[in-house]
Amino acid sequence: MTAADSRPPSETGGMPRRGGIAVIDVAVAIGVSAVLLAAVVQGMGALDAGRTARVIDDIQTLRSAVETWAKAQGRTSYAGLSVAALDVANVLTTPAVAHPWGGTIELSARTSDSYWITMTGLPQSARAALTRHYQTQALETTWDGTQFGIAFQ
Repeated sequence: MTAADSRPPSETGGMPRRGGIAVIDVAVAIGVSAVLLAAVVQGMGALDAGRTARVIDDIQTLRSAVETWAKAQGRTSYAGLSVAALDVANVLTTPAVAHPWGGTIELSARTSDSYWITMTGLPQSARAALTRHYQTQALETTWDGTQFGIAFQ
């Protein structure tokens, strides 16, 4: 202990030092935690936006492959359309059968002149972003609680 520590408070010009946590220490810890939490939340949003952009790219790849498949087969109908049919016809540049959230991506005929791209396991934020993105390009978008679907012609 130093000489200053053993003197009474009136001689040292302040209060005696006590052990423990001060209110200011708690406030600083809460403030730092809030900043870190905000950074994590913002980072998660950026991660979801990146994943959604990848799904949009995968959908465009599938749409191009569907058009190539239909022309190469001389088809006037989408009957028999599937990811496997595109793969057999060697029109898929990359097999896009799963998206970044781990769910599946599938293709199927909707009518003779339209088709579905359906996905499972998409979070609500991605479904909303895809619905906005395709609102003028798609015939419709649907969500049945399990699968998100986008219909194209």
